[in-house]
Amino acid sequence: GSDRDYPFASVSVSPRFQLEGGWYLFSSFVARSRWANGGYESLLTSSSATLYGRLLDWPYQPALAARLDFDTLSRPEDLGSQYLLGGNSGLRGYLPRRFDGRRRLTANVELRPLIVHRPDWALGAALFADAGGAWDDDPRLYSSVGAGLRLGLPRIYDTPVLRADVAHGLGAGVWQLSFGLGQYF
Repeated sequence: GSDRDYPFASVSVSPRFQLEGGWYLFSSFVARSRWANGGYESLLTSSSATLYGRLLDWPYQPALAARLDFDTLSRPEDLGSQYLLGGNSGLRGYLPRRFDGRRRLTANVELRPLIVHRPDWALGAALFADAGGAWDDDPRLYSSVGAGLRLGLPRIYDTPVLRADVAHGLGAGVWQLSFGLGQYF
């Protein structure tokens, strides 16, 4: 069955903070479980914290963004349901869905300098480092570094960002090129 076939309980807390100097911290915690076979099962938890801020008044207004996520999944009845990790889910420089497990940890840091700013568009860059892992029993972390370009269109749909990143997986020696819409985080 699906989650619609079972009653479920969910708790979500998402405090937001404005820190000194124009820095912002966004955090969240979610726990969800369903009732089946006379008890609760399929416990999912997700915790995240994201920090954004400008670095002094340097030229080109560089911003710093950092994120930390931790997810767990407890489904003893369904061992095939796992978290995936790779280029499109928190670890650039590795193939998508390269790692899987019932626990996932990701940490990302980006320095985002602005290169050109015009009324209709803005061009920025991103220098980043990612680390993370997905596992069942034995935690193992991987890391990657890279750079990318961001094209913002302020007059279209509230600043969507077209992005292109190239990243190198430090453990695998692999280069990955990715494109997307919106900030990576």
